[in-house]
Amino acid sequence: MEKLNFIFPHGFLGQAQDWDGVIQNLQKEFPQHHYQALDYFNHPPLSPKVSFEKWSENLVNYLGAEFGNQRLILVGYSLGGRLALHALTYFPEKFSFLFLISTNPGLLESQVEERKKRRDDDQAWSQRFLNEDWEVVVKDWNLQSVFEGSKNEPERQEKQFRRDLLAKALSNWSLGGQEDLRSVLTVNQRKIAWTAGDLDRKYIQLTKDIFKTCPDMIYNICPNSSHRVLFDNPVELSRAMGRIIRKDFK
Repeated sequence: MEKLNFIFPHGFLGQAQDWDGVIQNLQKEFPQHHYQALDYFNHPPLSPKVSFEKWSENLVNYLGAEFGNQRLILVGYSLGGRLALHALTYFPEKFSFLFLISTNPGLLESQVEERKKRRDDDQAWSQRFLNEDWEVVVKDWNLQSVFEGSKNEPERQEKQFRRDLLAKALSNWSLGGQEDLRSVLTVNQRKIAWTAGDLDRKYIQLTKDIFKTCPDMIYNICPNSSHRVLFDNPVELSRAMGRIIRKDFK
């Protein structure tokens, strides 16, 4: 098996070390491959100050300089998954495979009111992360319904983040302003593995809907997991990835 390069973009309010459990398990079984958790908020060309398209271009340039023509595989969680999907959208030839975890491909274009509400909500969160007491806003963030069932809520300390970049991510990379990328999933379904937690009711329904147009995509429902799959069950997530690596990457 040739050397593969796995690049892991974290989610919003995330850190590179969020992937430690998954990467450690993969390294045990596949030590010949390279694993890099992408600390993109702290890498200016990949910060939330740029658009989805520019981020994708900068990512390709960054990875090209480091890995040349070696095979690249993106493993994205939540916001990191949306960013990875944009990279595939603009540069499909650059990536051999994507693992998308708790990833939203975008609201439908017909969901005009939902899009507006999401933009407004994200703008409100943006101002809160920029101006309010850190402990209060993080607590309220974690109380959102999408995180219901989370068993291993990560601790987030203010000193670990730049609040201006968190605010910028919410406004610049809002789901409400993102294009619907379902067509990208359909065209690339044979090079995507899709994962949702079995306790994540919203994303289980999203998975069922996407399956109707992408039956050839690899699907994985991770047991005992909420939206925060990589925190709730990193062992099973890495096992599921390992099964795909053994089968599809010879």
